[in-house]
This record gives sequence, C-alpha cells and structure tokens, in this order.
Amino acid sequence: FSLFLGHPLGSYGKLDLTYSARYTDFSRADDTAEDFVLPQDGFTHRLTLEAKYNRSGYRLRAEGSLLQRSDWQPWGLPGSPELDAFDPDTEKYTLWNVAVAKTWWLPKFQKISTELEYLDGRNLDRFSKYQFGYFADSRTHGYQGDRVRAEDALAAHLSYGFEVGELLRLQAIGDVALANDAESGLEDELLAGFGIEGNFLGPWQTIVNLDLGVALAGPDDGFTVFLTFLKLFK
Repeated sequence: FSLFLGHPLGSYGKLDLTYSARYTDFSRADDTAEDFVLPQDGFTHRLTLEAKYNRSGYRLRAEGSLLQRSDWQPWGLPGSPELDAFDPDTEKYTLWNVAVAKTWWLPKFQKISTELEYLDGRNLDRFSKYQFGYFADSRTHGYQGDRVRAEDALAAHLSYGFEVGELLRLQAIGDVALANDAESGLEDELLAGFGIEGNFLGPWQTIVNLDLGVALAGPDDGFTVFLTFLKLFK
C-alpha cells in the first residue's frame, strides 16, 4: 500500500513525498532450530522525501526515509549474538542516500552514463541494512540479495550502451562499492561486478528483458541471470 504526492521545483526539479506500508511474515524453514525465536511479524510504515534535479544530462538526487515497525521483539537463538545484542531502538530507523549522475549521448544511438552515490542510515539491523542484489537500493551486478549487508556504502556505476526508442536497448554496466558494517567486520569492503542489461522484441510479439551479472570482487563470487518475457494483449 502506498500514497504519493509530488510537486515540481522549477522546470528541472521535483519534490516527492511517499507513504508506504509493508507487511512482513516470518516463518520457519525445514532446517530452522526449534528454539530459534522468530522475528516479530508486522507492518513497516515508511515516509520518504525525495528531491530530484535533471538538466543537460545531469541528475541529482537526495532521499531520506523514516521507518517505523508496528512491533519489534528480540529474535535469534538463545545465547546468540543477535539475541543478546538486540536493540529495541531498531523498531524505528532511518535511511538516506544522495547521488549524482551524468549521461553523454553519442552518435548512432550510443550513450555513456556514470553515477556516484552514498548510502547511510541509523538504527539499522539485519533486516534493514543495505543489500546489493537485484532488488536492492544500490546494485552490484552478480551479487545475491543477501550476500552482503552494510550500514553504509559509497558506490559508483559506469555503463555504455545504445538504445533505439523502446524497441531495443543494450548496455554493459560496471559497479564498484565500498561497504561498511561494524557487526560483520566490513571496513571499506570492495564489492565489484559486471553486467549486461537489455530489452528487445522477441518471438510472438513479446518483449524480452535480459539481465546478466557476475561478481568480480568481494565476498560473492557467483553470477545472476534474470530473463523475462512480456506479452501484450489487445
């Protein structure tokens, strides 16, 4: 569930205010220990303020979020660091990030893009820290969603590709990040990955979305593949 309110800032800027609520249900897996205390089910309310500015290929963004869990209790194995170090203040936490990006358009539908971003927060725990997978706020291609969790990170992205309207898009992307997390001992941990993204017309009037990634440095050494087919019916 979400509510959205936006307002232009001149000809090139915009201010967005978003409220969202998400329900999380934790359940046991087959190998979960019987005495493991599950995290508390419940809603997480999020209020986000985002400012954006786009002009002449430059993009500036600043975003801050206040988050409130409806209920949050100690969780983990009895005697484990997670349970012993539980902080009730993590029921409320904040996330914020800033980014600057630039795109250069080249002849023959080519383009080069670069982006630098910083992510940080307060009162973050295992379930609210930054991750670097496909659905993460800052992505490192090739990384699994739960491989790294960080309290803050500095990341850069560089891409080269071409696109022809909405019919064909293909680009190569390189990602690097320096991640920090006191709990897991990360201090400017280097994460790096390389990916190929694109979409094109497929058989039977479908649209094919392709996303390939391989981890190049850091705690992950795997790869990711996402392939989707979209079919429009008239």
